[in-house]
Amino acid sequence: MELMITTGKIVPKLQVEHGLVVDRVYTGSFMTSFLLGFSISIMKADPVILQQLHAPTKASYWPIAADGW
Repeated sequence: MELMITTGKIVPKLQVEHGLVVDRVYTGSFMTSFLLGFSISIMKADPVILQQLHAPTKASYWPIAADGW
C-alpha cells in the first residue's frame, strides 16, 4: 500500500514539476533486501524499448510473465 501511495504522489510531480512524460509505471517488490525504503528508476525509452519491456519473460517477479499475465 505504501508503494502505491508513494507512486501516486511522485508521478504527478515528475510530470508537472519536471515536465517528464511518464509512459510506464511498475510498482512492486522487484528486488528486496533487509534495508527499509524504496527506489525510483527513470529512463528515457523509445518504442522499441517499451515493446521489449512488455515482451513475455520467465524472469522471476517481473510483472509480465511468459503466459502474458
